[in-house]
Amino acid sequence: MNNNKKAVLVAAGEYHNEYQYNPDDYIIAIDGGYDHLINQGIAPDLLIGDLDSIKSQIKPSQQLIKLPKEKDDTDSLFALKEAINRGFNSFSLYGFLGNKFNHSLANIQCLMYLKKEGYNGVIYFDNECYEILNNEIKTFNKAIGNISIFSLSDSSIVTLKGLKYPLDKKELTSSFPLGIDNEFIINKKASVEVHQGYVLIIYNN
Repeated sequence: MNNNKKAVLVAAGEYHNEYQYNPDDYIIAIDGGYDHLINQGIAPDLLIGDLDSIKSQIKPSQQLIKLPKEKDDTDSLFALKEAINRGFNSFSLYGFLGNKFNHSLANIQCLMYLKKEGYNGVIYFDNECYEILNNEIKTFNKAIGNISIFSLSDSSIVTLKGLKYPLDKKELTSSFPLGIDNEFIINKKASVEVHQGYVLIIYNN
């Protein structure tokens, strides 16, 4: 197991050079995400995809898994499964949102796939983080800006502390966006606890 290293995956969506290179990271480029990394001067450890959206010249030394264009798994989901097979259990995801809404929604589902398989993943998009919680608590120390909480289950039970609009074991549903645009309180510790269900949280990085 690569418990001391995280897997960084960069896909072909909208990208703002959010990823700052760390030599301890294992970096997987997903199809057009290869361009994002090469333009930033970063060589990925592995390239995965059907190669239909890459504009850069692929280096002969590049480790590559080429996928067929017609398949059940998206390139992103295949890449996540490959990273899991290689022993990684923590995932930082870039270029997973933007450009096409259907691709963004598919990648949110990939985030759900990770959570249901017992792994932790975070999508980084510009200055925001996207993360799914299930029967767990996440704390924030002196965070600023907004946080939105959406139930991905038909019904979720959530407690919010240290936010402008607190909740105490409140039911959130997938059909009513009650949790949008809550606010952190300056210099105050905050937490989101999910007692039941799957919840997507979006907060400032």
